Amino acid sequence: MARVSQIVDRVRLELGDMPKKFTYSSPGDGTTKIFDSKIKPLEPSTLVVEVRGPQGTVPIPSPAGYTVEKI
Repeated sequence: MARVSQIVDRVRLELGDMPKKFTYSSPGDGTTKIFDSKIKPLEPSTLVVEVRGPQGTVPIPSPAGYTVEKI
């Protein structure tokens, strides 16, 4: 049985609406928790979130490390 993400990928391919790769950087201050990427729509199943710090770049696991609000 196909997963929902596979079905979404197939439909998007058929429609010619392939996801676009992008990088969005936002300065953090240690307290800000909401960031607006201004890029819509975001597909949470393919999103990679990373935090850059003194030890380098660390990937944040989903769904425990962040949430995506679909508007």
